[in-house]
Amino acid sequence: MTVRANRILASGKAARDYQAMDLTLGEGVSVVGNRIHLTDFSETTTAVQAIYLRRTTEHAQIEHKSSLFASNEIILDAPQSLREVYAFYFTDENLTDIKLLHNSVLISGSRTDKSTAPVYFHSRKQGTISKLEVKNNLWQNLTPGSIYKTTAKITLVDPTFTDNVSYTAGSDFALLGDSALDLAEWTSRMKDTSSRIARVDFAAPRESLLPQEFSALTFARALPEVPTDIVGTKHPATDAAVGAYEATTHGFPALATGYPKPLNLTADHPVLEIKATDFGQFFCLALKQSDTAPTLEALKASTLQVNLYPNQVSRLTLPALDGHSAYRLYLLPRNLSGQFASAALTYDFSTDALPSEVADFESVAIGTSDFVSGTYRFVGGKVYEPQKPLHDGEPSRPRM
Repeated sequence: MTVRANRILASGKAARDYQAMDLTLGEGVSVVGNRIHLTDFSETTTAVQAIYLRRTTEHAQIEHKSSLFASNEIILDAPQSLREVYAFYFTDENLTDIKLLHNSVLISGSRTDKSTAPVYFHSRKQGTISKLEVKNNLWQNLTPGSIYKTTAKITLVDPTFTDNVSYTAGSDFALLGDSALDLAEWTSRMKDTSSRIARVDFAAPRESLLPQEFSALTFARALPEVPTDIVGTKHPATDAAVGAYEATTHGFPALATGYPKPLNLTADHPVLEIKATDFGQFFCLALKQSDTAPTLEALKASTLQVNLYPNQVSRLTLPALDGHSAYRLYLLPRNLSGQFASAALTYDFSTDALPSEVADFESVAIGTSDFVSGTYRFVGGKVYEPQKPLHDGEPSRPRM
């Protein structure tokens, strides 16, 4: 089973434990390139687990059927009201062949206890986790919780941890059963000598986990299972970036082909779909086509903005406009560095349906083959003068 390129946004109040994904590993799964943002559960007193993983109920996971979790982005709020908050939550014993590769996790919030972690292995029964590979991940826990956590009933058998970048605001790097390990103890026990500690800032942490700066992240070995990052950028053969995003140059966002797309053009509630080619923002103004175009300064001051993610559709709701009117939407791109483009993009549309005017050709010159008459455009025809009236007593008029 493959779960790929989904976007899951959730907030509010949950009566039970909330999981964005609840998956059975039984025969192996592939979970790649998903974006999970679970925010503002402050009125909830249960648990939040982003990816909840269990084996089949009939039998233990079959050997040599690996489960791959790669290039996923998980953003979690951890308010004090919740019982616990975890990103990858494994809930059974005797799981095997699990690969956590190039994932990015950010946990933040007001929580003051240790019941948070990017990775947690839980079980009510005694058992093991074997053939576990944890490589090239970016783990950021801004609460007092740990990076890795297991219950006392779970034993990690010869796991592989390499080239991860981690940070926790807590005192324990890992909680393995009854043992609290600091970084040195973790490194010695797990032979995790290539991973690093760094707190990473993100360009827009409520929107994505694209790092502001990659210098502390571009050292990892390339992994054949993950040739590209979450947005399709190819990982280099050497010094790949840790986490879901590869280091690359980002320019000004442009509109993707065919966008904007109108969803609703009624005057009281106009809504457009926006898709852009890169990260950033559009600062927008909608004016009548007969109005003077806005200055760049007016666009920069606009509060009508849309945050952009490469090739992801966003919705832009415009303020109420006049009915049966022709408008032009101006979109000023701003890049990740906060710089504005030197010119705005435009999109023309009309609210409701403009009243049509009959095409009568009276003002069109004889011989014209590409012209507008009334509210219609004609291409490929030709206007000519009839040789005689169509009816007795009717004067000659230009005809197609």
